[in-house]
Amino acid sequence: EQMSQHMKDAAYFLRADDVAIGKMPEFGYYSEKIVDVPGLLSKPVSECVKPVTERLPYVTAVIVDQHLETMLASTGYDGISGSQSLRGYHAVANIVVILANYIRALGYNARASHFVNYEVVMPTVLISAGLGEMSRAGDCTVHPRLGFRHKAAAVTTDLPLAPDKPIDFGIQDFCRVCKKCAENCPTQSISTDTDQTEYNGYMRWNLNSDTCTQLRIINENGQGCGRCMKVCPWNSKEDSWFHQAGTWVGSQNESSAKLLKAIDDMFGYGTEQIEKYKWWLEW
Repeated sequence: EQMSQHMKDAAYFLRADDVAIGKMPEFGYYSEKIVDVPGLLSKPVSECVKPVTERLPYVTAVIVDQHLETMLASTGYDGISGSQSLRGYHAVANIVVILANYIRALGYNARASHFVNYEVVMPTVLISAGLGEMSRAGDCTVHPRLGFRHKAAAVTTDLPLAPDKPIDFGIQDFCRVCKKCAENCPTQSISTDTDQTEYNGYMRWNLNSDTCTQLRIINENGQGCGRCMKVCPWNSKEDSWFHQAGTWVGSQNESSAKLLKAIDDMFGYGTEQIEKYKWWLEW
């Protein structure tokens, strides 16, 4: 437990916004990883990948905020959207690479998984470590404080650590009622179904990943897309005790979820663009 707290403290020192430890699920590893990205243009996929064989028992999951004020000034799919995303990926990758190097210096095995170098499935890792729950918006996990306005990376290791536990803060029931991300999705890629459906043995709301990805690539109004992140009541507000209390109340039952969404809509949260926070240049 002392070493676990030490690793968390080290991550916070490196400017993590939240960090937790989990048991690494066997099914949380990718079966293969790409080792020749340029080759994908001319070679069969089988010649550009290699199996992921390493299995380590513990995982330290780290998340960083994509910056609240920038989100409040953005449409969610304008010119700053991609920069928010990649800045988050860069920051969290820096943290886990340093942590992995540190653990190896202590004499243990450690492997950093981050953007373009993932060997683990991050939603699985985040759920195992207790940093979030799955949401209506496809493979995005919702954090109790940040919603899904974050980027994540992880360190798998055989350094003995004390795992945290998965959490349940009511987001599944809230997403069932809210549907705000689906209603505001520019490509209607997010399901508006009230109930989840079974997919590969798991219950989830289906996402049309093809149309979602296409917009992020050919977006004529900006670069990338984070509209669902922008409008989600869990991360579309200023950081205050009042709004944190509101999301807590909204997670309690169906009636309170409907109330939170109605209040969210009434005050224009998620659709506002606060000019005083807009620091970037139009393009």
